[in-house]
Parts: sequence; C-alpha cells; structure tokens
Amino acid sequence: MRYHVSEASSTHSAKQQIVLRQQVSDALTEKTFELFYQPQIYLPDLTPRGAESLIRWPANNDIDPEQLIATIEQFGRMDELFSWVINTALRESARWTHAQQSITTAVNLSASCLRLPELFNTIESSLNLWGADPSRLCIEVTESTIQQDLDQGFKTLSRIKELGVKISIDDFGTGYSSLEYFKYIPADELKIDKSFILNMRDSKVDMDIVKLILDWGRRFNLAIVAEGVEDQESLAILQHLGCDYAQGYGISKALPSEEFNRWLANYSVPAVGENTDLPIREADH
Repeated sequence: MRYHVSEASSTHSAKQQIVLRQQVSDALTEKTFELFYQPQIYLPDLTPRGAESLIRWPANNDIDPEQLIATIEQFGRMDELFSWVINTALRESARWTHAQQSITTAVNLSASCLRLPELFNTIESSLNLWGADPSRLCIEVTESTIQQDLDQGFKTLSRIKELGVKISIDDFGTGYSSLEYFKYIPADELKIDKSFILNMRDSKVDMDIVKLILDWGRRFNLAIVAEGVEDQESLAILQHLGCDYAQGYGISKALPSEEFNRWLANYSVPAVGENTDLPIREADH
C-alpha cells in the first residue's frame, strides 16, 4: 500500500488554482474582461497621440494581469483572448476624438500569441471588420519575446507591418540588445523600460542608458516611447533629451474606454518647467 503525504497548505493552494482556472475560463467564454487604456502624449507639443490597451478583470482585481495571461495560456486559449482584445480595442477606439487628432491604439502580444498560425489573419480581419486605419494600430511585443525565436518573430512581425500596422518593441533595454539585432528589427518604435526612467534622475548609469536608447532610435529611424513617467521633472528631462512619446502615472493612470474619452475631451497641455537642464543626483551605484 502506498501513501501520499501532503501539507494542508499545498492542498488548499492547489484547490485555489483549480477554482481560479475555472473562473478564468468562464470569464473568457462570457467575455467579462475589460480593456483599460493608458494615455501616451507626444512630447514636442505635449498632446495626446496614443493609448496602450491593458486587460483588466473587474470580477477579480486581486489577480495580476501577468498571472491572468499565464492561466489562459495553460488552457491554450490565447487565440480567443487576442481576438477579443484586438476587436474590443478597435471597436472602442473608433469612438475616441481629440481636436480632430486620431489616436493610436496599442495592443500587447505575448510569446504564445506571436506563435499563433492565425495571428496575421486575426489582425487583418479585425482591421477590415471595424474599418480601422492600420497606421492607428500598434502591436507591442517585448524584446525577450522576440528573442525566443528571432527568425520566426521577425518574419511574423514583418508580415503584420506590411499591413501598415505599427510595431513597437516593449521593455527595451531589459533583453539582449545588439547592433546585429537592429539590422533586421521590423519595428517603428522602441519603448524604454520604466525601470530606467524611474531611476534616471538618481543614477548616471540609467540616464546614460536612456540617452543611448534615444541615440539608437534616431540612428535607426525609430520613435522612442518612455514608460513610467511619474512627474513633471521627468517629463521635462525627456522633452529636453528629444524623446518622442511618454506615458505613466505623471500623465494618467490606465482608464476604462469611456473615462479615457472624457480624459481626451478635457485634456489640457501640462505646464512643463522651462528649466530642463536638471541635475542628475549623485546616487549612482
């Protein structure tokens, strides 16, 4: 006779996982997720130009979005989720207006999504369904995701880019970056990881990394987006350095679609200080 000994805590955790998986599966089937949108502003004139769509689950705010995605990946249902996300983003963004300025909507692509054989057709059919301008859709993929299979990743993203859709490399600077990689990158923009932006005023190293990425962007004709902009001082520094776009709590938190539309309607250009030659604190190492 064999015996299996387990701790009560591990059994309880396993039961919680089973319940969570069933709840996530039901939410995906019933389409009870929501998209929130974090605004991006164009730094030369500080006007809204885009928004990153982020998945939220109102029925369970305690679950981390990354855990949510990982759970859906376990079911093998990322194709359903991505189809819902891109169609929801295109449908909701069609109602946004701001002084006749079109707003670009960014949709994130996970590693499992990038490997979906129907990915290209899903994007193309969604654009056609909503009559969306491809240049107003941006597909975001992390640097580490592409590096899992560079050849296939570049091939897939290149096809999407041929539709007129923008490609953005997210969390840039946290993966393995090289000039060889840049020779083939099928991208329109780079997003500087927020860790560098949050620390750039206190760290000369982080400031130098931000400047290096900005320089690489210019050399390869790529727009640069700074994530994690928390305050007006950081906004002023990035504007002075020639960064193209910025997003973060210093501009706005992520908002539901209708709130985002109201944010656009009531938006006023922030008063960024004229003294942009701001010192970097010597707290480097």
